Amino acid sequence: MATKNNSRQLHLGKRLLAYFKPFWPKLILVGLFLLLGIGLNLLEPYFLGKIIDEKLLVGDWEGARKMIFLLLGIYGGAWLTRFLQARLMANISQKALFFLRQDLFARLQGLSIRFFDQRAHGDLMSRLTNDIEAINRALGQNLLQLASNFLSLVGVLVFIFFLNLPLALTVAVSFPFVVGVTVLVTKRTRKGFQALQKEIGSLNGVLEEQIGGVRTVQAFSQQEKSLVLFSQKNEAVCRQGIYASTFAFLLPPLINIFANANIGLVAGVGGFLALQGKVGIGLVVAFINYSRQVSQPVRELADIYNSFQEALAGAGRVFEIIDYQPEIKDASNAQDVKLQGRVVFDKVSFSYDEEKTVLKEISFTVEPGQTLALVGPTGAGKTTIANLLFRFYDSTKGKIFFDDQEIREIKITSLRRQLGLVLQDPFLFSATILENIRYGRPEASQEEVIAAAKIAGAHQFIKRLPQGYETKLSWGGTDLSQGQRQLLTIARAVLVDPVILLLDEATSSVDTRTEIEIQKALDRLRQNRTSIVIAHRLSTIRNADQILFIKNGRIKERGTHRELLAKKGFYARFYQAQFGGLKSRE
Repeated sequence: MATKNNSRQLHLGKRLLAYFKPFWPKLILVGLFLLLGIGLNLLEPYFLGKIIDEKLLVGDWEGARKMIFLLLGIYGGAWLTRFLQARLMANISQKALFFLRQDLFARLQGLSIRFFDQRAHGDLMSRLTNDIEAINRALGQNLLQLASNFLSLVGVLVFIFFLNLPLALTVAVSFPFVVGVTVLVTKRTRKGFQALQKEIGSLNGVLEEQIGGVRTVQAFSQQEKSLVLFSQKNEAVCRQGIYASTFAFLLPPLINIFANANIGLVAGVGGFLALQGKVGIGLVVAFINYSRQVSQPVRELADIYNSFQEALAGAGRVFEIIDYQPEIKDASNAQDVKLQGRVVFDKVSFSYDEEKTVLKEISFTVEPGQTLALVGPTGAGKTTIANLLFRFYDSTKGKIFFDDQEIREIKITSLRRQLGLVLQDPFLFSATILENIRYGRPEASQEEVIAAAKIAGAHQFIKRLPQGYETKLSWGGTDLSQGQRQLLTIARAVLVDPVILLLDEATSSVDTRTEIEIQKALDRLRQNRTSIVIAHRLSTIRNADQILFIKNGRIKERGTHRELLAKKGFYARFYQAQFGGLKSRE
C-alpha cells in the first residue's frame, strides 16, 4: 500500500513539474544563482574562522579590517543571489500555476451537466482555490527552498570533510537520527493532509449550499439546523486539521533538539582539540556555524515536506478533474450543420441512473416554424427532453434528429449556436446589461443589442436605469425584478437569432401582468422559427401546433389545444384544474 502511495505521489509530482517545461532557460538561470548563493554561504563561516585565527588572535587589525569588508561583500552577494533566484522563481511558478488553472477551468467548461449534478459546487470551487493555493505554496517558494536546502546540505557535508575530518564526523553524527525521525513523522503527515483537503472540499460544498439557499433557510427558520450541519463539517475539518498539524508541528522541535545537541557536541569536541593545539578557535567557530547549516536545511526540509504533502493532496484532487473524460463529446464523424428547424424524437428513452427511467420511448416530430408544447405534472420528464435537445445528456435508447441529421453527428458547438434557450429562472452575469444581452453573440453591435431589447420589450425599462445599457448588474442580476431579468434573457435569445427556440416555463415565476408582457415578447421571438415550449400555465400554449401531455416519462396524449379538450382526458383535467372548468367556447 505504501509503495502504491509513493508511486502515486511520484506521478503527481512529475505532472506538476511538467508545467515548468516551457521555462527551462529561466530555471537554468535560477540554478546558476542558486549554486552561486550556496558557494557564498559556504565561504561565510570559513572566512569568519580565518579572521579569528589568522588576524584577530595575532593582532593583525588592518588585515582583519580588509577581510571583514570581504566577508560583508560575501554576505551582500549571497543576499543578492537569493533575491534574484526568488524573483525568477516567483515568475516561473505563477506562470506554471496560470496554465494549471487554465487546464482545470477548461476541463470544467467541457464536462457534461451530469458531472455537475453529481458534485457539490463548493467542492469544485475548493479545487480551484484551496487546492491550487496549496500547490502555489509548494511550487512558489518551497520548490526553490527544497533545491537550495538539499544542495546546501550536500555542499556543507562535502566541504567540512575537506577542512577537518574529526570535526566533520562530529557534525555528521546526528544526521542519521534527524533523517530517521523525519521519515517516521512525515508518513503520518502525508495521510493527514490528504484527508484534510478532502474534508475542506466537503465543508466548502456545505458552505456554498447554505449561503446560496439563505433565503429559504431564513424563511423556514432553519438557521439552527444550518448551523448544526456546518458545525459538523467544520468539526471534521478541525479534527483532521489537528491530526495533520500535530505531526507537522512536532517535527521542527524534534529536529531542533538534535541540532542543539549537535552544536554542543561540536563545541565540546572542538574545544578539546583546540586545547591540544590541533585546531584553532576560529575553525571551531566555523564548524559551529557549519553545524547550524546542516541542521537548518534538514529542519526546513521537514517543513517543506509537509507543504509538499499538502500540495500533492491538492494536486490529486485537481488532476482528478483534469483527467475526467467528458461524457458528451463530438463523434469522429461530427460536422457543422446548418439547421432548417425540423426536430424528430424516435423512440427516445433516458435514465439518469440505472434504477429509474425518466423517459420511455418518446416519439414526436416538429416541422420547421411549428410550435410544440410539452405539458404535464412536475417530474414527468419535460425538462429532460430539453436537456437532450441541447445535448446536455445523451439518450439511453432511441435517436434524435435535427432535419435528417442524427444529433451525435452534429458538432456540439454548431448545434448549440443555432438553439435558443429561455429558462424559468433567468441567469445574468455580473456585467453590464449590454454585455449580458450579447453574451451569445459578443461581436454584436450596440445597435443590434438595442434592436433585440426592443423586440423583447426590455428597452423601456433599460432606458430608465441610471447608466442605461451600461448599467452594471450584480451577480445573478438580483438588483432587477424577476420579470426584468426574464426580458433580458429573451433579448439575449433574440440577438442570437436561433433556428430552434426552447422555452422552459419562461413565465411561471412572474405575476400575471408581467406574464402578459413576457408572453408578448415570446410571441415575437417565436415568429418564423421552430419553438418547443415547456409550460405549466396552459394559457400560454393555446395556439401551439402540437401539444404533448407527458406523464411518468411517457406521452399520454397529443394534439392541438381544442382536440385535447375535446378528448376530456389528461390535458382537459389539467386545464380544468387551472381554470375552474371547461369553457364551452373552447
